[in-house]
Amino acid sequence: MLTSFTAASNNNHGVFAETVVGIQINGGQFGVGIMEDWGGVGSNNGKGGSGSGIKFGAGAASFKVNGIMAENNTTYAIDIDAGAQRGTIENCDLRWNNIGQIRNNANQTTAQVKITNCAGHNPVGPVTIAVPASATEVTNLTGSDAYIYVSGGSISETNLMGTVIGAAVQTIFIPAGAKIKLTYTSAPTWKWIVN
Repeated sequence: MLTSFTAASNNNHGVFAETVVGIQINGGQFGVGIMEDWGGVGSNNGKGGSGSGIKFGAGAASFKVNGIMAENNTTYAIDIDAGAQRGTIENCDLRWNNIGQIRNNANQTTAQVKITNCAGHNPVGPVTIAVPASATEVTNLTGSDAYIYVSGGSISETNLMGTVIGAAVQTIFIPAGAKIKLTYTSAPTWKWIVN
């Protein structure tokens, strides 16, 4: 467990967890702004090229990040590679990084990382997800819980996480990683708003 430390002025990432299982990062400050706030001389992670505050590699598993502040890193506050598994990121301040707050490549095909209550990332807002063919499951791979607003079409069944919740349900809360399936004869439209 890493608790309440500062990582700044690194040539690459503040923390790089390539093939680690069970790491927890609680508190901590990553990037230039924090050092300057304390009157110190700081520079961003990635000063030698590119670097994130925290980088999880493809072999990282069962990781948790809670309550960190990451700002002014040359790439992302947190960067997660495809292949990383079972991660949770919560209660963080991830604003003001040069490219973005989080790059989550772990959720490309399966829900692996959940991200909640992180300033600069949550709420995510509208996300475009195509309505699938009738009776085809869709997994919420956004990394965060979402609301789906369904309209139109002719829906005979709405199934959420393996449970039929009705026919034409207009507003649906879908947790990160959950599956939804609409059975219809005429396709509806839907809008996803991600928390």
